[in-house]
Amino acid sequence: MSLTVAEKEHWKERISKRITQKIDSLMATDPAFMKRIDSEATKAARVSLGIDTFNDEIEAIEKQTAELAKRKEKLEAAMREQVLKTVEDTGAGSGRHSYCYSNPVDDAVKLRKKAHAAKLMAETELGQQILKLQQEREELLDTVWLATSPAQIKKLWETVIATLGQENTEMQAAALSIEPMDE
Repeated sequence: MSLTVAEKEHWKERISKRITQKIDSLMATDPAFMKRIDSEATKAARVSLGIDTFNDEIEAIEKQTAELAKRKEKLEAAMREQVLKTVEDTGAGSGRHSYCYSNPVDDAVKLRKKAHAAKLMAETELGQQILKLQQEREELLDTVWLATSPAQIKKLWETVIATLGQENTEMQAAALSIEPMDE
């Protein structure tokens, strides 16, 4: 008997959860690993985009801005205190707003950073293990379907992978070796 779509989704989620737990345990062996990868990948992305020199000045401005924001918060707090001394309940808010926007420079850095992070992770054993597990998790839906598919679909999958010059993940290779059930 074939699995239903809901059953396949259930198993995909259960296996994904286990992979995530394993990735988490690997990362726990070196808690600063991903922070280092993130920092190095960000630097490499900025260098490859030719914007690293601008970043130093921006960081100096951001530091000054943070200092000014702290001063502003202290002044606002002092003003609120003064008003509260004078009036029992003003009901006034802080008046601050936050705005969300997309910045093409930030978007470009994020894209390059992702590629550099993968390259940096591939240079270490821990990073290689994490990348392998992340790929297995990303490919998990295909893997579950392959494990429960008829021979024709498995053959088609192998042809597609060969045509594209790709390789199956370890779990996909195992799924392909499972004999299809008779309907």
